Amino acid sequence: MAAFPSTGPQPAASAADDAMAAQARGGALIVTLMDALEIEKAVLAGFDWGSRTVGIVVAPGGRRLRRARVRVPS
Repeated sequence: MAAFPSTGPQPAASAADDAMAAQARGGALIVTLMDALEIEKAVLAGFDWGSRTVGIVVAPGGRRLRRARVRVPS
């Protein structure tokens, strides 16, 4: 089984930190965790900002998802 890499303490987002970059990091961490746990496909759900993170995991063709459910508040 692959070892989950230590990311250490996460720095607080600064005013200059782009919100989309933060979501991309979250999506990348989900894929890294799935790799470490040897999860080939997963079911993910997201609401509001979480839906963006799910979208980032889905973006490379959706090969890692069994099913995705997202909801954006109106």
